[in-house]
Amino acid sequence: FDFRLLRVPYAPQPKEQAFLQRVAVQGDDEFVVSVAVPDDRESARFFGVPLARRGIQPVWLKIKNGSAQPCRLRLANLDPNYYPPLEAAYVNHFRVMKRLVAFGLLAWFFLPLLLFLPFKIFSAWSANRRMNAYFQEHGINSGLILPGHEVAGFVFATHDAGTKQITVRLMAAAGVREFSFSIVIPGLKVDHGSKPLTEGQNAVEAIDCDE
Repeated sequence: FDFRLLRVPYAPQPKEQAFLQRVAVQGDDEFVVSVAVPDDRESARFFGVPLARRGIQPVWLKIKNGSAQPCRLRLANLDPNYYPPLEAAYVNHFRVMKRLVAFGLLAWFFLPLLLFLPFKIFSAWSANRRMNAYFQEHGINSGLILPGHEVAGFVFATHDAGTKQITVRLMAAAGVREFSFSIVIPGLKVDHGSKPLTEGQNAVEAIDCDE
């Protein structure tokens, strides 16, 4: 018996940050805004699950507040249908019941395998917990930016093919600042309602995530 069948692998690669080589930067005398958008293959490697298949496109932001006042990033202005980090993780969770059905059918033929069902459940639960923590660690959980500070992380936006239009709106007591970006996503696009057709297809399919 191959005990690897009991594992639910989740292996994000936080060092895979080639998308940062395509950072676009805008700024004024108080704020500096940096934006980068991973392609579908980069996103799948960084987060360990094929986000494009779920219709999610992570947008990396870094905002420096050089003003004397706090400001707030209005996430809904960037994408009114954005996913908070925990919600984005949940959409990509490994579905325990689906795995149990598949594993249970096999177990009927090999009844001793039923003893290992709790290990399968625990493995999926553990992978999902690690996914939650990872998405929270790398996502932007709050839009508040204090004076002299910066915030950096991902906003989980809806998936767009082709050029990604991004408007970063910063709200402060002195007024509103907006920075608009038009980011071209490299490579062929994925129809996230079907199998990926990009050059990164193999890399995405190698990640074990239930539909």
